[in-house]
Amino acid sequence: MVNDLQRMMSALTPGERIFISGGAGEPTALLEAWASEPERCGGLVITSSAIPGMNRFDFSRLHPTARVRGLFMQPAFATLQRSGRFEQIPTSYAGFSRLIRAQAQTFDTVIVQASAPDASGRCSLGPTVEFLPLALSHCKRAFLLMNARTARVAGAPSVALKDFSLTAETDTALPTYAMGPIDEASKQIARHVAPWIGDGARLQTGIGKVPGALLHLLRDRKHLVLSGGMFGDGTMTLEAAGALSTQNPHLACALVGEAALYDWARERSAFHLRGCEQTHDPAQLSAVQNFIAVNSAIEVDLWGQCALEHASQAAVSGAGVRLTSRVRRA
Repeated sequence: MVNDLQRMMSALTPGERIFISGGAGEPTALLEAWASEPERCGGLVITSSAIPGMNRFDFSRLHPTARVRGLFMQPAFATLQRSGRFEQIPTSYAGFSRLIRAQAQTFDTVIVQASAPDASGRCSLGPTVEFLPLALSHCKRAFLLMNARTARVAGAPSVALKDFSLTAETDTALPTYAMGPIDEASKQIARHVAPWIGDGARLQTGIGKVPGALLHLLRDRKHLVLSGGMFGDGTMTLEAAGALSTQNPHLACALVGEAALYDWARERSAFHLRGCEQTHDPAQLSAVQNFIAVNSAIEVDLWGQCALEHASQAAVSGAGVRLTSRVRRA
């Protein structure tokens, strides 16, 4: 594995534009190898979809000449940003997808973490799809990390082993998201929101304690269809309670939760993972009947304006999954 990783790192040259996933698809083994031998990533421009609260790699451990770009700001990136080593891309998931499609964002090398190949030579993208399908279609070459712990998720797309220039095998734990205990304030907010969501709703929820509390309250609903950015741990709760539709597929771009969620998804073919160009497309979302999106804000003022990206005078997030005004708000 070490030799394969070293060969992969040696193939990258200063100035190259690299894309790596965040979420459970973050190539931890490669990042740690770069941190151990920083000179091997000198001059690289690395775009990552790292998720706050889930992806915790300290990019300041990379070579001082490496540059990092991402959709989400995090407190840990503050020093990198002030030194000019981190650039936040000021757009949403849908906007970033459009930039890739328009070739305003292109990559020299896309580095994918996926499962080991099956008998037909295909590797599952596992719990994280996000921008990989688009990035792979807009790059010069692709490298593959075959992680023994990446689940072969039934509803996720796969990639052909033969399409990768270089491969390496690894066995590293996948990043997880732990919501932690839900506070009373989050529970109270969820109790206000729950009555808006009836049987048969097409539902999108974001990350955090309020969406977690809300899904717990929706266990008595029927025929809910999940259609949005992520499947979290609450998805398992809703399925176990019989609240989810068995007639319609459920759609997201990633699994965001504990390791048990990844194992649960292995055989759940009704839960489809697709690229953000599908899951976050405003035109498709605005055409969905009875669509309800529930996302958290840091602050809301008396005019209904939401602060989503800053707290205590510091940038803590990004536009991310923000929906456009074409989607009706409750």
